[in-house]
Amino acid sequence: MTKEVLDQINVGVQIALALIAFFALVFAIRQYRLSRKRYIEDSRPYIFIDLERTTHGLLDLVITNTGKSAAKNIKIEFKPNIAIYGHSKKKINSFKFLKNLKFLAADKNFSFYFGSIIGGKTAICREFSIEVTYQDAEGHNFSNSQIIDPRDFIELVSLSRKDIHDVAKSLDEIKKELKASNDNSKKLNNQVEKGLTSRDAAYTLLDYKELLVLLKNLLTDGVEGVHNTYPMEKDAKIIAKLIRDKLLSKSNLSDDDKNLIKVLNRFESSDFDFETQEVVDDFLGAVS
Repeated sequence: MTKEVLDQINVGVQIALALIAFFALVFAIRQYRLSRKRYIEDSRPYIFIDLERTTHGLLDLVITNTGKSAAKNIKIEFKPNIAIYGHSKKKINSFKFLKNLKFLAADKNFSFYFGSIIGGKTAICREFSIEVTYQDAEGHNFSNSQIIDPRDFIELVSLSRKDIHDVAKSLDEIKKELKASNDNSKKLNNQVEKGLTSRDAAYTLLDYKELLVLLKNLLTDGVEGVHNTYPMEKDAKIIAKLIRDKLLSKSNLSDDDKNLIKVLNRFESSDFDFETQEVVDDFLGAVS
């Protein structure tokens, strides 16, 4: 075998080895990209929006991260963009925490009062399309679309515990008694005193969380359709005092507890005007 033939064989072997090395590199890069993509998918955050029934006909909107890592810069957009609270004309997409919820850890959720479906004709009794965009810790962008319809819960409306409707029932009974005793002023005064005592006693049967829900609903759905801005101002002050007293009975107060106590104290201020909305907005912000 001549030297020339050996040189040709050597060149061929070198070329073959180079091709093998090239294809091995391409395969390794492809496998790395697939592994990287699989890792991102397996460890990424997943943000979902859901509705949760808190009590008789009342719903919370729950934002949940079901993924394995934290989500940041979460933006949630509702269509249609409507005002969902009767006491305020502020539209839902203008809420700051929906424009940019900065952080939500894995397997955690954030919820707030969404509204009432009682009667089937409230502001939230419609279908909502929701667009959600967010990032993971490394800055990868994600998005998803959802549809929710609070009307799906209408058939589930049921009384399960003492709430604002139990108090309303008690007040209705008082109204009937007052109407029957309208021709006797002395008897009327006695019935009013008896009714107020019964109503205030009903509030004391509720626990801390139930009182929070009651006050929140009283200041939102409880004033819908009435001429005066807050016709139940006295009720709100009584409930706020009960919530504050329950908070003050705790051995250790968190910063959120202290902030809520400051807001509740303002309900009893003699110079406070409920029509300003300031205390109401502060309270709804503190418990959202």
